[in-house]
Amino acid sequence: MSSEVFDLIKFFWKHYNGKGFYLYLFLGCMVLLLFLRERRKYNRYLFWYCIGGLILYWIPYTAKIIMDYAIGKTVYWRMFWLLPITFVIAYFAVSCISQLKNRLFAVVLAVLMLSGLAFSGRLVYNKDVFHKSTNYYKLPQTVLGVCDAMKKNADGEEIRAIVPDELISYVRQYDPSIHLIYGRDAGKDSRTDTMEAAIVYDVINNEEQDKETFREALALSGCNYLVLSEEHTMDWYAEEEYEKIAKIDEYCIYRIDK
Repeated sequence: MSSEVFDLIKFFWKHYNGKGFYLYLFLGCMVLLLFLRERRKYNRYLFWYCIGGLILYWIPYTAKIIMDYAIGKTVYWRMFWLLPITFVIAYFAVSCISQLKNRLFAVVLAVLMLSGLAFSGRLVYNKDVFHKSTNYYKLPQTVLGVCDAMKKNADGEEIRAIVPDELISYVRQYDPSIHLIYGRDAGKDSRTDTMEAAIVYDVINNEEQDKETFREALALSGCNYLVLSEEHTMDWYAEEEYEKIAKIDEYCIYRIDK
């Protein structure tokens, strides 16, 4: 258990830091705070707060408790929000600069520190992170296609749909009239509104499923539309059992007649 949790801890540390050096700058500035002549008492408070946060993050047993009972395993990287990373770096830099009486030296040190910060990471406003949106909603075009296909087929009828996890966050941003049986946190600690929704979620996301259980889960859901990736293990059965109304990119849309 502890080795698995520790691997997750290292994974999130590595991916939070990315290709930059801000976490290591933070660690360096955190230690050097102890050597500043001014406000030593408060510097020690700040230092020990950071140490406490790091210990809390890195110990597998506390990490396991936090993952299971607080924020969840998939977003454990949010623990970094407890660390005053930006504040410590900025505070140390300003403290060093303010202690220099020679104005020229202070300016040179400020330029060097700013340059160090600039080259410690990479610009986020680049084509790897941002790209031109294909629609005014700034949502994946596939989502718009899936929603429009269901609306066209429903012809004014209320839509209750089951969609894959990767589409859940977007569907109701585009069209709030489409009802989903469960939300984006359904897989996180079984956060569903009803027992029926929990059963349906488990069945839909179970790779090893038999036809009868799958059919019963869909009937239990009360939904009239099902969206499945064409790679889903039950897509072949859905195609045999239900009316396929459209295929948008890799997603197949089925109508479930009650």
